[in-house]
Amino acid sequence: GCIPSSIEWTRRSGEGEAWQWCGWHHGHVPLDRWIRVSVWVKFLDRVPPASADFGIRVHGRVHSGWLDGLTPDTWHYVWVDVPSAEGQASSDDVLLTFNSVPGPQTVRFADLALEVFNSRPLGPTLTGGALEMFH
Repeated sequence: GCIPSSIEWTRRSGEGEAWQWCGWHHGHVPLDRWIRVSVWVKFLDRVPPASADFGIRVHGRVHSGWLDGLTPDTWHYVWVDVPSAEGQASSDDVLLTFNSVPGPQTVRFADLALEVFNSRPLGPTLTGGALEMFH
């Protein structure tokens, strides 16, 4: 399988900077729901280490455990599932954030998605041959 189109983010050099993200201010998701954020991602040349403001941010918390085991130059499907925290969190942002990624770094990503479930969802079911799935 191939990814037909993607967004490319590049930091040419230096340390992190603010406003390096893609996502939503998701508004109102009732407390009794679950939120899944998923994306296809490919890190060119190297996978940067986890850092304070790099990952999938939901309700003000950055989730970066999905970086473990990723390999450079390969498309990976990653996701996080979190319970809704409307009104109880510091932020209602749902973001793929690169704010603290040091350069040089290029990342391609595609199909960034936000889903809402009535109960904790099962893991996604994917087919795609050589594509690998990491949670």
